[in-house]
Amino acid sequence: MEAETGLALSWYDVLLELNAARDTGLRMQDLAARVVLSRTRVSRVVDAMARAGMVDKIADPGDGRATLAMITDRGRRALREAAPSYLRGIDAHFSRHLTADQLLAIRDGLDQVVAAHPTSQ
Repeated sequence: MEAETGLALSWYDVLLELNAARDTGLRMQDLAARVVLSRTRVSRVVDAMARAGMVDKIADPGDGRATLAMITDRGRRALREAAPSYLRGIDAHFSRHLTADQLLAIRDGLDQVVAAHPTSQ
């Protein structure tokens, strides 16, 4: 899908999470946990995305030692443009192979996992 959208999956995941965080942004450690990348790797990805104008990095006003990543308007446009391709890929490689009951069971199971690991947000 990267070839189709020009957006690496790691970038898409970062944009998806930052978009969900809205105007508060995410601390790098929280972003790393949400996109399942190491803190070092997410830092490199966010640095590259900042150079591309898709993400801003700012000091956390609540903790000057921490950095927040925030999606920019350019990042939101890139996310909107790439979403149809990524959603088609999810359907082609995952969803269409499962019944509605199986999809509900997966959703319910993942909801339990998420509830067991609350984030700081």
